[in-house]
This record gives sequence, C-alpha cells and structure tokens, in this order.
Amino acid sequence: MKKTETQAATVQEPAERVEVTIRKEGHTHRGKPCAVGDKIRVTPRQAEWLKEQGVI
Repeated sequence: MKKTETQAATVQEPAERVEVTIRKEGHTHRGKPCAVGDKIRVTPRQAEWLKEQGVI
C-alpha cells in the first residue's frame, strides 16, 4: 500500500530528549526506580514538569 501525502505528513519524528539528573528519592522512570544522582533522558516538556515537582 502506497502512503498518501496526508498519511506521510502524520508520521511524527521522535521527540527531542534532554538528559536530567534526579535530585529526589522515590522517582521511577519507565517503571524502574531511580536513585538520587541517576541521569535519565526525557522530553523538554517532561523535564519542565519534573523540575516543577522538585525531582530534578
């Protein structure tokens, strides 16, 4: 099946990721616990939310 222009336009590029450092105990990322000092990669929007929550 050949993609139409509309179908091709809806394919999203992978989101940009930034590396952040965990500063608060008890955080999990992708279902795994994180320790203070661990580095994880998240989107800029997620990083903003994590900062507001005091996690990074």
